[in-house]
Parts: sequence; C-alpha cells; structure tokens
Amino acid sequence: IKKLIEDASYLIDETEALRFVIGNIPVYERPPEGESFFDLIASIDQAQKSYFRPFIQGLVNLGVDFRPPSQYARSYRADDPEKEKMDNLIDRISKSRAGLMAFLDKVSFDDMRTEHQISGRSYSIAGLLEEMIRFERQQLKKAAEMILTMEKPGGKP
Repeated sequence: IKKLIEDASYLIDETEALRFVIGNIPVYERPPEGESFFDLIASIDQAQKSYFRPFIQGLVNLGVDFRPPSQYARSYRADDPEKEKMDNLIDRISKSRAGLMAFLDKVSFDDMRTEHQISGRSYSIAGLLEEMIRFERQQLKKAAEMILTMEKPGGKP
C-alpha cells in the first residue's frame, strides 16, 4: 500500500517535469491516427477528476446512496485545446493530485485494502489506485514517445 501511495504521489513530479521537456513541441497538433500531446495529458486530468478521485472518496465515505462514477474515457479530445494553456493543465493535475494525497493520508492501510461490493463487483481503494497509476503511466509513456519522435529531425507526431 505504501508503494501505491508513493507511486500515486509521484505523478506530481512527473507532470511538473513536463514543463521542462515540451519546449518547442507542438502540444496541440494531432496526428491523423491519434491524440495530441495535450489530449494525452488532459486524459489524466479528466480521469482523475471525473472518475478516480470521486470513486476513491466515495468508497471511504461509503453511504447507502453511493453510486460509482461511470467508467472514465481512456482517451480524451479537448473541444478547443488551444484555449487552455499546457501550464494551466499541469497546475490543475498537480493540485488535484496533492488534494487526493492529502485525503489518502487520513485513510488507514486496512481501509485501503477493504473490498466493497457494489453492483455485483468488488472494489477497493488500493485496486483503484493501481488502475489509476497504470492508466497514467500508459498516457505518460505515449507522451514521452511522442516527444522523442518529434525531437528527431523531421519528426512528426
């Protein structure tokens, strides 16, 4: 559990590091077959705020009327991405994750491992953290690959 918490907290450092590597990368440019760099990072923000954080908080404060959020989108396409600055997106992800980490500091390791049956499925905070970390690593890996491709002479996303 402690490793999960450390991994979840590490996203703050990962997203802050993006500021230093994007440089002249066209973050809003979408390749014909995929997402822009901005879309990849925005999907982390969307999943965090619309699925993982409310679900985790809901499991801790489990009430009779708790309904888990619907599944998060594995990809995200901002309607007008250039309207939002990349720095603002990074700030929002970092602040949201810091808030989630502060919330998790108050949850015992036993509560994080506790399985809850909801609509015939079993959920735990630890399981949601694992899923969240897997998803974020996948998105950050795609973003890193995109940067490496664009940094090559003649590279295109």
